[in-house]
Amino acid sequence: MFLLEIDEPTMLARLDAPSRDNDWGRIGDTRALERRWLPGYQARMAERAEEILSAELGRWEAAV
Repeated sequence: MFLLEIDEPTMLARLDAPSRDNDWGRIGDTRALERRWLPGYQARMAERAEEILSAELGRWEAAV
């Protein structure tokens, strides 16, 4: 199991990529919204990954 995180500069560069087919993160306040959401999203995903890993380790230990 792995958790892939993205840092803010990488996220912003990807939002600016010309290959994207939508304007989310480039128009209005969507960019500021993404920047505000990122830390909370990262924390929730790390917490969820910890829960999944703990459950899987528990199952593995019970089987051994």
